[in-house]
Amino acid sequence: LRILACEYDSTTGTAPQSGIDLEPNAGSAISGVKDVVISRCSLRDNAGFGVTMTQDTRDVVISGNTFTNCDRGGVNIGTATNVNVTANIFTGFDDADDAVAFLSTGAKRVNVSANNFYDCDTGTAAIDTGGTTENAVIVNNTFKNIGIVSLQGAISVDCPGALIAGNHI
Repeated sequence: LRILACEYDSTTGTAPQSGIDLEPNAGSAISGVKDVVISRCSLRDNAGFGVTMTQDTRDVVISGNTFTNCDRGGVNIGTATNVNVTANIFTGFDDADDAVAFLSTGAKRVNVSANNFYDCDTGTAAIDTGGTTENAVIVNNTFKNIGIVSLQGAISVDCPGALIAGNHI
């Protein structure tokens, strides 16, 4: 699946209300969603996240996108596996409910690198690994004008096997 140079603006209605929702249905003839590229898209002012992925979603690249002021946050990496979130811009989040990039309980092998986070006020950390994310790599991201409501800081890590390096805050 390739999602290239698209705009997702002001998505509302049925949950999860995200601009892009990668959420395969249990019992489908084809199991899961895999080999996904989301690139050069604009995701803004959605009632949910810019991108949400759950259940059997794997091998996802989210690169070169701009995420602006989505109510829940920029990217929700639910129980997905092998996800790369690289070279994106996250801006204008005004007290988002969740992290701008949220790696949820059950996410595995997630790389969040070379992203720019600026002018964001979040309800939690800008990047949050959730409870049992496994093998998260959070490297070479830049944070400017980040207002964190909680005391978690720009990056909150609570997972085994994480690598945090080269980030600029």
